[in-house]
This record gives sequence, structure tokens and C-alpha cells, in this order.
Amino acid sequence: MAKLLGVVRLRGTVKIPGPARETLKRLNLSSRNSFALYYDTPSIRGMMKKVERFVAWGELDQEFLSLLLSKRGRTGAGHKLNAEEFKALGFESCDALAKTIIDGGLPGLKERGLSSVFHLTPPSKGFEGNLRRPFRNGGVWGDQGKEIHSLIQKMI
Repeated sequence: MAKLLGVVRLRGTVKIPGPARETLKRLNLSSRNSFALYYDTPSIRGMMKKVERFVAWGELDQEFLSLLLSKRGRTGAGHKLNAEEFKALGFESCDALAKTIIDGGLPGLKERGLSSVFHLTPPSKGFEGNLRRPFRNGGVWGDQGKEIHSLIQKMI
């Protein structure tokens, strides 16, 4: 199965070219600090490459996904994920839901009412780098690999 990627939008809407704006819309990253889950496919990689100056992404593991779902998870109707919502989706706990998503069950869960988009807060104590530079050069945007966990942890 393909890796699970987390994509977070870092910048607002000012001075974003039209094609990049359309790509952000297709990635369901409607506003700053929006976060979405996707499986690593060539089409998703191409979309992220097109908007890499406006987003950061990296690979997520099961433990971190479980934490994210428990703190910021929502249903399609906007209800916070709680014990009742887990049972409605057919799961006992947040960990079981995270395992299913990691194993490739996200499309089926979207049909049953789980939202794959999260609305995060701005990072506490700011970004750990310059928003104008790529991650590999001491900035924030672009592919962060496993380091995305520290950025998202500050935004939960």
C-alpha cells in the first residue's frame, strides 16, 4: 500500500497564481492551516510539486495519525470524533481507525462520513524556519518527510 501523506497549507490566498490556486482547491486546502490526508500516488505528488511553495507535506505513521484524529478529527457533518462517532463508523477506538486508514481504508471511510480535512491552529511559537525557503534549505515549505510530525504537533 502507498504511504499516507499529510499536507498542510502554509500561506494564504494573496499573490497565488491561478493554476496553483486551483490545485490547492482540488487538494481540499481551502484556507491557511488546512491539513489533508492523501495516499502517495504520482498524481498527488505532481499536485504537491505544483504548489510546493505554499504547502508542506510528509509521511504520517499510525501513532501520530491516532493523536491527530483524537484531537482534531471530524465527521463530514462537522461533528467532533468521540466514542459515539467511532461506533457509528464501525470502530472501537481511535487507534483502530488510524490502523484502517494507514492500511488503505480512507476512501471507504470518506463514503461513511469521515472527513479527511482538518482545520489546525497556527503553530505555537511560530514556524521553525523561514516561510520563504524550502525545508531542505532551513525553511518550512516542501517535502519534510517524517519531520512533518513536529510541525503538525505545534498546530494541533
